[in-house]
Amino acid sequence: MKKNNEFAGDVHALKCCSLYYDLVELGRKRFEVRLGDRDYKEGDFVILAGWLKERKMFDGRTMGFMIGHVVDLEMIGMPGWVAFDLEDL
Repeated sequence: MKKNNEFAGDVHALKCCSLYYDLVELGRKRFEVRLGDRDYKEGDFVILAGWLKERKMFDGRTMGFMIGHVVDLEMIGMPGWVAFDLEDL
């Protein structure tokens, strides 16, 4: 999905609670489950920003990924939600 070393898709900046951010950073969580309020597509770029939920502030950490396969979760009773792979850049 790259064209001339540039991303062809959209960029999505997302908060990611510290617990889940840590798991992504360690490589133990390679997907995201999100409300489908954005048009997430394979090939889009996602920036995850560490979020301290209890303090309602960012923790200063960020990571970038390309979105892989996107699945509509309506089929498992979660209408309006999607899951997508986090692929290394």
